Amino acid sequence: MNNLVVCTYCDVPRGMLEEYREQLHRAGIAAFHVETIKPFPHPSGLPVSFKFSWMREFALRFAGEFERLVFTDAYDVLFVGGSDIADRIPADVTWAAERNCYPEPELAEKITGETPWRYVNAGLMSGAPQAIIDWVDGAQRHPAYEPELLDQRWLNRRLADTPGMVKIDSGTANFYVVSSTLERGELQIRNGLPWNSLCNSTPSFFHFSGQCPTESFRELLAGRALELG
Repeated sequence: MNNLVVCTYCDVPRGMLEEYREQLHRAGIAAFHVETIKPFPHPSGLPVSFKFSWMREFALRFAGEFERLVFTDAYDVLFVGGSDIADRIPADVTWAAERNCYPEPELAEKITGETPWRYVNAGLMSGAPQAIIDWVDGAQRHPAYEPELLDQRWLNRRLADTPGMVKIDSGTANFYVVSSTLERGELQIRNGLPWNSLCNSTPSFFHFSGQCPTESFRELLAGRALELG
């Protein structure tokens, strides 16, 4: 069985998708599946029914062939790292974490955590295929399941009211959501790789959500900046 497949979906290739593909290829991650969907619904945000159905679809498609699956956004994600990422992905369904409680900032006081990355970012998710299937089944049976609710809204609500249901990468072990306003210098370079000095972690998938610019991150990678912030 192969270790890892990275999946995404889009209507047409654009944004950073081809750069992202090349980064994965250079890292030795050859299994990159892009699902073309036309027309692509909800360009400004996806409902849980759409997101969860594709989580299940990808998991069913690749179960038995791959041990781990990473499901990401297509246009605003970059990869920096090596093929060892496959050994670091946990079996449990794990979502990216971010510092911004979006789209319901009023939930922030109800969600606690040990790091500043304590809220869900729905643009990055990982797990074992069967764990993903089981998780989606459980989510769709949840009494507060609302098919047309924005995915990140629903996930943060469950993070607040259903302990244990939504697991996030609060230590940025694998996922890092770059903020255009909340970076405080924690992200630096160590041994040639991005390093979160606060969590002592070296994430590999970087999500520039909310049209976050990439210039500062690229300056960091090029050695022209000591930290991001």
